[in-house]
Amino acid sequence: MSRLLRRSRFAAVALGVALLPLIAACSAFGAEDDEYIPLDECPVTQPTGGTAPTHGYSDSHHHEGAFWVTVPVSGTYELIQPEDGGLPGTKLVWWRPEPGVPLEITGRRLDGPAGPLETSVPDGYAGLLQATGIAFPEVGCWEITGRAAGQELTFVARVEVRDE
Repeated sequence: MSRLLRRSRFAAVALGVALLPLIAACSAFGAEDDEYIPLDECPVTQPTGGTAPTHGYSDSHHHEGAFWVTVPVSGTYELIQPEDGGLPGTKLVWWRPEPGVPLEITGRRLDGPAGPLETSVPDGYAGLLQATGIAFPEVGCWEITGRAAGQELTFVARVEVRDE
């Protein structure tokens, strides 16, 4: 066998071995697709209600310790499709566990594939309160998580969109 052929075979085997973790990771990622829940089984969060810091009582307040957010009492965001074709979205008010700390919001669809949740967390809120915006690339069952000061607050809501 020629020296060049042996080197080519060795390189092919080495490349295959090097790619095994990547192939396994992709397979594991694909397996999550089988774990989607049916939309009619969406485990929407029932808000805890209560008096959020700096605000009065509301049935739509949901909290975990000192971390608060407003969520739909019905468990469903009923959004209107924007005329410009953009993503339908809503505003959320959060109360962070500590004044002025950065807030990160992430989301994932539980009942099927979707692109990333779009979020807007504007600067300029020095206290506990933080107004935000989120836009959903797909209707369905969504898990939304806020992170601030080393704490997390997660809730689940259905998202429906209608034309105006």
